[in-house]
Parts: sequence; C-alpha cells; structure tokens
Amino acid sequence: SAVFFGVTLVVALLCLLFLSETPPGAIVVLAAAIAGFATVVEADSWQGFDNLFLPMGVQIFLIATLGLDNWDIVLRMAFLAAGLTGVAVLARLVGMSAQVARVYGLAMFLLLSVTSLQNAVLPALMLLAQALAARGGGSEGKGLERLGVVGALAIISFGFLAAGEVTGINALSFYALATGAAAAGHIGLALAARPIWMRVLGGGLTVLVLYATWNLVMAQNSAAALWHPPIPTAGLMVFVAAYLACVIQPELFARQATTRVALLGAVPAVLIYVGLMMIEGAV
Repeated sequence: SAVFFGVTLVVALLCLLFLSETPPGAIVVLAAAIAGFATVVEADSWQGFDNLFLPMGVQIFLIATLGLDNWDIVLRMAFLAAGLTGVAVLARLVGMSAQVARVYGLAMFLLLSVTSLQNAVLPALMLLAQALAARGGGSEGKGLERLGVVGALAIISFGFLAAGEVTGINALSFYALATGAAAAGHIGLALAARPIWMRVLGGGLTVLVLYATWNLVMAQNSAAALWHPPIPTAGLMVFVAAYLACVIQPELFARQATTRVALLGAVPAVLIYVGLMMIEGAV
C-alpha cells in the first residue's frame, strides 16, 4: 500500500500539473487526497473490486473535488475517514468484517459525492438490509461474498444515471424506488424463517417505512425529478411485491441473492419509468 500510495501520488502530481489548470498550491493537497483515496480502495481489493471502483472512484472523486479550495478538500477527506470509522463500528452490530464495512463505506462516500443526501438514504437502507439478511443467514454469505450487493447497487446507480442522460428525463424517483424495493426484498429474506406473526408484522412495518421514506425523498427533490404524475399505488405495489416474493419464496434467492433481489427492485422501476415516459409523451 505504501508503494501504491507513492506511485499514485507522483502520477497525480504530474497529471494535475500538466493536464489541469489547478493552482499550484492546491496540486499537492489534491494529489495527496487522490492518492489516499485510491490507496484505500486498492487495499480492499475483492474479486476485481479495485479494477472497477478504483478508476470509477477516482473519476467521481475528481469531479467532486476539482476546483475546491484546500480546506474543502481536507474536510472531504476527513469526512471519508470519519465515515469509514463509523461504518467499522456499526459493522460489529451486524456481523460484518472490517473489510466489508470499508467497502460499504466507500460505496456510500462515492454515492454522496454525486448525489444529494436524500437520494442516498434508500441505497444506504438497501446495504443495511442486505447486511441484516446476511447476518440472519437469509442472504448471500457472511464474508466477502456479501459484497455482491455493492456491485448490484453500482449497476442500478449507473443504469438509472445512464437512462436519465440518454433520455434527458430524470430517473431519480425510480432509482429510489428500485433501491427501496431491493431493501424490502432483503428484509423479506431476513424474516423468511421467522414465525408467521413476525413475517406479517415485520413486513407491514418494512413496507410502511420504506414507502414513506420513498415519498419523503421524492418530495425533497427538484421539479425536474417530479416530471411524472404521482404514482403512489404503483410504488406501494412494487414494495409489497418485492417483500412478498422474498419472504414467501426464499428458495428462489438461495443463489445469487443480491443480484436477484436487485433485479426484483430494478425491473418494475424501469418498466414504470418507461411506461410513464410513453404516457407523458416524453419520448
């Protein structure tokens, strides 16, 4: 890691010096921040995790920090360090290893770098729900294999971002719906082996909380994200369907649980998104 940090620092210094208009005083601080961030990602390599998230993460980090003054960059790195420390503490409560916790923390840091706080709430709940499901044996593994949810979240995030860029129609409401439904699915897996009263009560509370959170998130977003008519019934049905599918038929998710639950949330959200664009004449 020390060698990686040193090499990355030199490369970042050269690139910023010759390929950007960054003030000389900020180059050293920004290069050190990039090297530190990249080293943290590289140190938590997992089944190619660094090959995906290292270039992607550095790109997002640059977009978020390039042009900031030195103190803002330092504060951003302090926020990352504090976040990783906090996640490590919470990891013990849900049975995560320190490495898995750091990857979860990095995923949330990248998400918060490109979106507003409210739009990161449901993705965070998706990660938390999967961690709880894995702890109870209702989801995929208790070790590094549980990091499949980070890959699933990345695919959902990039997919809806790309959809919004290609169509020119904001997809934030449907991104929130997809991640919220995936969270409901993971809670369903966590409760699948519990007594019937717990599955019913837990399901009702889960759907109610996630549905209310989704509505609050939509209410906080700009008018560009609310181009569509209200979809309370459709949204509620997606949450209910995701929970019921997982709690009633958990055996369908015995393999590749994170991928299948992610699809369970994403596919209906995409269909509603496309359907509303066609109805509204947006495409």
